[in-house]
Amino acid sequence: FIESVKTGKCTTIGYARKSHTNESKSVRLRLLENMTAILIDPCRCSKIYVTPICTANSPLLERDMKRNTLSKEIRHAHGDMQDLISYAKTAVRPIRLVVIDYAGLTTSPQDLFNFVS
Repeated sequence: FIESVKTGKCTTIGYARKSHTNESKSVRLRLLENMTAILIDPCRCSKIYVTPICTANSPLLERDMKRNTLSKEIRHAHGDMQDLISYAKTAVRPIRLVVIDYAGLTTSPQDLFNFVS
């Protein structure tokens, strides 16, 4: 995997999301930053996008339509899902998407198909 990242045939980007839970803002921020740290090493992501609060069944293309200010506070984050979508639409090289999400990227196969199409 690391050799394929070094060859540069694909751009490896990361995505993390956190479900609605009752922890404080500081705890949520720490947990999200732990996820982004994993996406940097060992996953070797060059860009990382984060959705700080959403459910696994929320449609991918609709995530972060209402911007959450916490996204800007997360260390190593390059933006949220809407920024990831914008990046993917303009990328010149193929993208390898690495996801850290304990509940799953999405609960809908059709939603995933729509996202990658």
